[in-house]
Amino acid sequence: MPQKIDTAKFFEIARYACLCVGIFVAYLVGGGDATKTLHYLSFLVVISMAGLTGIEGMFFGASSARSMGREPSPEYQKQSAGGNLALAITAIIVFAMDWGAFADATILIATLLFFIFSAGVHTWDAVANKNMSVKNIMRPVLTLLIVGVCIWPLAWGIV
Repeated sequence: MPQKIDTAKFFEIARYACLCVGIFVAYLVGGGDATKTLHYLSFLVVISMAGLTGIEGMFFGASSARSMGREPSPEYQKQSAGGNLALAITAIIVFAMDWGAFADATILIATLLFFIFSAGVHTWDAVANKNMSVKNIMRPVLTLLIVGVCIWPLAWGIV
């Protein structure tokens, strides 16, 4: 009998694997040029984080909620997923149309802000509700790392 795939775990692994590869590729292709690195980083980080999170929330929200020790809330999850998918689609348009460093920075900042707020929610859930799921514990730490990786291209890519 085939073993059932844990979709929440799959998306969590896929999200961070794509993110790590994307960051590596952005810095490699950027070759020390902050603006070029920002261009690729804004596309790859947003697709990895917002795109995969949006797909997960839209189609596998119940599994995702259970993985965090929460009750599924399909209406809210689909609304949040739609916001993430909007960020991802906007990143694709900005990248494909090559709208420049300010557009790259804007979509990356919007996505990072969403994940910073999300990390705050996860932290609050861990502390206030004693919900010590792996996602709640790791989300703020990983968010800080992602923000740290994006600082240099954001600070120097638009000057």
